Amino acid sequence: MACPSPRDGARLPDGAEPSDPPEHYGEIVELRHQTNGYFRGAVARGVADGSFAKVDVKRVTRAMLSLTIDLVRWYRLDGPDSPEQLGEFYADLALKLLAPDGE
Repeated sequence: MACPSPRDGARLPDGAEPSDPPEHYGEIVELRHQTNGYFRGAVARGVADGSFAKVDVKRVTRAMLSLTIDLVRWYRLDGPDSPEQLGEFYADLALKLLAPDGE
């Protein structure tokens, strides 16, 4: 399944329900689980090796993913920020959630 891209002006709502696209719902759920696992694992490894602050991994991961999920609700191709600019900005925000004290 090819996922729509905000670059193309397409949106995949986070609140997809089985009644939305039933033929793809399982794929969407699996992609969400994989994405959550990937982020949770990366945050947990960074906390464990001291690269990141000692944070609640589940909560911080949820916050990081919430940033990106909400973005598709308001992003417009004709808006002031390019996808690359927003990507850099959101990556910086996510890293600030994980920064050890004083950094």
